[in-house]
Amino acid sequence: MTTAPDRPDVHDRILDEATILFERHGFHGVSMRQVAEAAGVSKAGLYYHVHDKERLFLGVLLRAIARIGDHVDEATAGGGRARAQVRRVLRAIVTRMRGSERIMRLAEQDAVHLSEEARARMLAAYYARFVEPIRDVLRRGVERGELREVDVPEVTWLLLGQAFAGLSAPPERADSLVDAMVEVFFDGVAARADTPQ
Repeated sequence: MTTAPDRPDVHDRILDEATILFERHGFHGVSMRQVAEAAGVSKAGLYYHVHDKERLFLGVLLRAIARIGDHVDEATAGGGRARAQVRRVLRAIVTRMRGSERIMRLAEQDAVHLSEEARARMLAAYYARFVEPIRDVLRRGVERGELREVDVPEVTWLLLGQAFAGLSAPPERADSLVDAMVEVFFDGVAARADTPQ
């Protein structure tokens, strides 16, 4: 006997549709009625799953952060030297986060519409799931002597700036771009001392 495939979880479907709408129209450009219609639920059904628009928006952002964090966790799970882990993290960002630019821009621009408490939750999740694991890779690299003594938080932001810039590169250039980013990050671009001037 065959069974019908499971229907997507209603809460996930609501978040999927809300994500699309928020990305297109911003926080103020989306109504709960639009989300309910897009998700195929009644307005009462929507409010059963999410109590208000702020919580819905926060849920969209927290889910996006969790997914990004999963990519970083996967990239750093294999351990190894800092250079190898950074390469895997950069590759994950450049290849697997493509398309996430809109949600990241949304978080930057429209998070002001969240309460202070909700913004604090979003930032705490962002740091815990995304920034801190990358800082830890660099911190351990310094501790093991693979990297010179640097301001790890500052260098983490420099690395992330490189990575986010790579999101706009053509997909077929991802590997060569990651190689270049790793080389610039770890070795710089200055000519070696033994290179004739």
